[in-house]
Amino acid sequence: MSPSKLSMSPVNGTELVAVNDSVVPVRRVTKQAPHPLVMIPGPVEFTDEVLDAMKTPPQAHTGPAFTKTFSEVLRKVRLVFGNEKTAGGQGIVVSGSGTLGWDFAGANLITKPDSDKVLCVSTGFFSDGMIECLSNFVADENKQITVLEAAVGETVPLHDIKTQLQKDNYRLIALTQTDTSTGVLTDIKAVAELVKQVSPETLIVVDAVCSAGVEEIQFDNWGLDFVLTASQKAMSTPAGLSIMMASQRAIDHALSVKHKKPVYCSFNKWLPIMANYEANKPSYFATPSVQLVTAFNVSLNQILGSDPIVDPATKIPKSLLHRFAVHKNVARSLRQDLLQPQFGLRPVCNNIDDCCNGMTALYVPDDVKVPDVLAYVSKNFDISLAGGIHPKIASKYIRIGHMGISVTGQSAADVKRTAAAVKLALQAVSPKAKL
Repeated sequence: MSPSKLSMSPVNGTELVAVNDSVVPVRRVTKQAPHPLVMIPGPVEFTDEVLDAMKTPPQAHTGPAFTKTFSEVLRKVRLVFGNEKTAGGQGIVVSGSGTLGWDFAGANLITKPDSDKVLCVSTGFFSDGMIECLSNFVADENKQITVLEAAVGETVPLHDIKTQLQKDNYRLIALTQTDTSTGVLTDIKAVAELVKQVSPETLIVVDAVCSAGVEEIQFDNWGLDFVLTASQKAMSTPAGLSIMMASQRAIDHALSVKHKKPVYCSFNKWLPIMANYEANKPSYFATPSVQLVTAFNVSLNQILGSDPIVDPATKIPKSLLHRFAVHKNVARSLRQDLLQPQFGLRPVCNNIDDCCNGMTALYVPDDVKVPDVLAYVSKNFDISLAGGIHPKIASKYIRIGHMGISVTGQSAADVKRTAAAVKLALQAVSPKAKL
């Protein structure tokens, strides 16, 4: 059954849809050109101001205007990760996808390709992608790469990580905070504490592509060494920036040993550039994306506020801590709504405490085909959702992104509309589903 729009009320922001007298909220109001509501796990919806910043006229990348902007960005990146400049380390923002951060980690932190060993903790498709990447930086991946793989929808038990750390000397441990293929959230704090106890010399590398800006990251307090993310997810900026934070320990290690590495990924090339820009001094290695960096600065201002007050315990701005709480509450409400028994949906993440706050992965009922749900939601509500990507279960589940302005703007109208659309889609394509 296809919904037919009856009316739209600009007063209460509710769009009435003639399907079993259901009411579907309207999407967030913007000044943007008409487009499908993007509710995948990234890219996300952007604010009008961020998109306006993408229209920044050409600027010299070593000129005073852009130098000031880039300096602000690099100082704010420290705040996002919970790093104080006095603790050392350096933020890095370069043109590229989040995936580029994997190459940065491998190129700079695996300094002895013939002997360095890496312990990889896998919670899904993207964890495996980082494993594949890091394998390219060692001579013999069968001997130097050890993988602890969780069952689908699970995390790797801390006991298993501890046991493996005690068996061998690992240069790195590689973790994915939120694996976008499953929605599983790894407890980075607990793993970091374990590493410090059992193998303190091991460098801690975290893929935070789908978590930075949504999940708490206390870089200094937890003793992390390298965290990577990207612009297009909770950083709420168009895709194209690879955003990283390296600890002083990681930097000292990387620069202590001379070894060949890809030039574009080299700490030797980029660290002086980033340090100069952060100090408001123009510098050059490779041309940065002026428009993307400018848009990212606008987004960071919206995320952190114009004059962020840092919580002394976490070293994270209070505005960002509030943002975490808002995302957590919206994620919980979405799941409570969609996991009502009559809809037949089940979470891919098996333990509710292990579910992330920026996206949700849900098994559809056995009598439902994923493409039918996606097509119905797209055709009737102009909403883009994602299908499965984990190779073991790809055809069995859908993924919903809930990050950034779709969560924090206009009482999470985008999320509420999406939830209503999914329920109506299930009712239309599944004879068992009931509203």
